[in-house]
Amino acid sequence: MSFGSELYGDPCRECGFRWSTPVPEAIKLVEGAPKRLKRTVAGTSGRDKRSELSWSVVAYIAHVGDNLRIWAERLAGIALGASPEVAAYDDNLLAVARSYGDLSVEGALWALSSDVDTWKHAVVLALDKKVVVYHPDRGDQTVPEVVLGNVHDVVHHEWDIARSLGVYDPAGEDGASWVIDEVAHAGPEHLRRDYVEHFDAKSATDFDETVAHLKSLGLCNNSVVIDMGAGTGAFAVAAAPHSRRVIAVDVSPAMAGLAQARAKSLNLDNVEVVRSGLVSYEHFGDPADFVHSRNTLHQLPDFWKVMALRRIHRILRPKGILHLRDLVFSFSVGDTESAIGGWLEGASKDPARGWTALEYATHLREEYSTFSWVLEEMLSRTGFEIIDFSFSGSGIYASYDCRRI
Repeated sequence: MSFGSELYGDPCRECGFRWSTPVPEAIKLVEGAPKRLKRTVAGTSGRDKRSELSWSVVAYIAHVGDNLRIWAERLAGIALGASPEVAAYDDNLLAVARSYGDLSVEGALWALSSDVDTWKHAVVLALDKKVVVYHPDRGDQTVPEVVLGNVHDVVHHEWDIARSLGVYDPAGEDGASWVIDEVAHAGPEHLRRDYVEHFDAKSATDFDETVAHLKSLGLCNNSVVIDMGAGTGAFAVAAAPHSRRVIAVDVSPAMAGLAQARAKSLNLDNVEVVRSGLVSYEHFGDPADFVHSRNTLHQLPDFWKVMALRRIHRILRPKGILHLRDLVFSFSVGDTESAIGGWLEGASKDPARGWTALEYATHLREEYSTFSWVLEEMLSRTGFEIIDFSFSGSGIYASYDCRRI
C-alpha cells in the first residue's frame, strides 16, 4: 500500500481518485487541469470559499501550481545529480507568504499552465533516470509514486474548487471524470453576457401565472422552492414573495450573475443563487417542497435526463412537486416531418424577440428534446407520479406536474 492510499483510501474517500491509475493516464489528468479549471471558474472572482475548507478557489489554484512546481524542481534536481533527500514544506506558510487570497484567478490560471508544463518535463527526465526520492515523512518514493501523489493533489483540489462553486464532478474508475460537462451542454450562447442581458426580451414569460398554479398545488410562505435552470432568475424572484426559501440554480456564470443581481436589486433576502447544474447540484437544508424547471432538461442526453430526475427526486420531500415545462414532442412519430415543419414555419423573424427557424433547427441537431412517451417513462422510473400534464397544439411543448412517490 502506498503512502497516499494508506492516508486517503483507495479510491480517495473524498475525491474518488484511484491510486491504481496508470501513470500515462495520471499525467493526462494534470495536463488537462488548466483547461478544466478555467471552465469551472469562468465568470467567478475566485473568492468563493466553503466554510469547512481552508482556502478560497484562487488559493487552491495557486497551491496546485506551486506544488507541481516544487515537485518539478525536486525531480529535475535529483535527475541532474542532486541528493535524493527532499525537505517537507508547510503549504499553509507558503500560502501566507504568497498571499494566495489576494491573487487574481486569471494570474493563478496563467501560472498553473506554466507549472504543468514544467512538471511534465521534470517527470519525463526523472522517469528516464529512474529517480528515487527520499521524503522525511513518506520514505523512499519512485517517480510513479511521486506522480500519483502529485496527481491526487490536483484532482482533490479540483474537487474542493468544484464544491466551493457548487459544481461537483466526481472521479470515475481511472480517476478521470465520467460525469457530463453541464457547462459544455448549456449552449455557448447562454455563457455570453451580451446574450444573457437580452434573454428576457427573447424569452418573455409571465411567471406570475406559474406561481399561481403552484399555489394551487400548495405553495405557501413556508415552502422551499428550487428553480433548476433558473436563467436570469425571473421565476425565482416571482416565487420569492410566496415562499420561505428559493434557490435559483444555473450552470452558466453569466445567467447566475444576472439572477444574483436581480434578487439583490429587489432586496429579496430569501433568494439564493447557486452556480450548478441539474446533475451536479448539491442541496443543503430542508428538503424542497417544489422543484421548477423550464426549458432546461432538454440540454441533457437521455441518460443524463434520468440522472437529473433522480437527483431532483432525492432533494424533494415525500409528495413534493416537480413542475416541469420543456420542449417535449407529443406528436406521433409518423407526423414528425409535418410537426417540425410547422414549428419552423411559425418561428420568429426577429432574433431579439423570439427564436428563429435557424435556432430551432440548431436545437433539433444539437440538443436533446425527446418524445413525451420517453420522458414519461423516465419520470415513472425515477419515482414520480404524473398528476397533471398538457401538450401544446403544435406538439412541441409540454408541461407536467409530478408528485414524488
